[in-house]
Amino acid sequence: MEKKGNSGCRIAALIVGGIVLVFALVVGGLVWMLNARNAVAFEHAKQEQLRQEEAMQAMSTSSPEVAGPVRLEFDESDWRELVPLKEDEAVSLKQFILTIDDPRSTELARETFRERADGAPVTWSMTLASVKEEGGLLVADLDAPYAISKTTGSSGTTTYGELSVRAEFDSSQRDALIKLRRGDPVTVQGRLALDGRSVRIVEAVVAELE
Repeated sequence: MEKKGNSGCRIAALIVGGIVLVFALVVGGLVWMLNARNAVAFEHAKQEQLRQEEAMQAMSTSSPEVAGPVRLEFDESDWRELVPLKEDEAVSLKQFILTIDDPRSTELARETFRERADGAPVTWSMTLASVKEEGGLLVADLDAPYAISKTTGSSGTTTYGELSVRAEFDSSQRDALIKLRRGDPVTVQGRLALDGRSVRIVEAVVAELE
């Protein structure tokens, strides 16, 4: 009887051991499958990211964006530095923008400035928007975006604006103008012409600055 009992115990131990081994194999197989799936997903995501980066690089090299205008930055202290424009005095771009966008300027000051600025010499650096031939002239549209920072009480605010200028060139400036591309910075010399709200530079030339 004792031998039969020992034999039964051994059989039971073998059965339990077999069950444990099968369970371990099943669990190990599931873990391996999960790890393999994660590795495949990671590799797929990596390849997709590489494809997206290559596509973005190809787009940036094949069709570059037009450069945006450079914004001029001012603050309210610049208004305090302004002095009234004198007859036949050159008008800077900074002075023109700050004067026309001064909320505290009087009507008399504005009208006097416009009268003296009309026909005044200018040398303004702006950003080219377009160039075309129109009525026997070469006409360039120029932009000068700007921001003016102000302090109100304990907080500050910034107002944004853009000055659009039409520059009129004669045919002698054709070679200089055809070298320019949209978004290029350009310095123009000429005389200011103010007609209502429009701002023009007449007798314009592309300045050759060192």
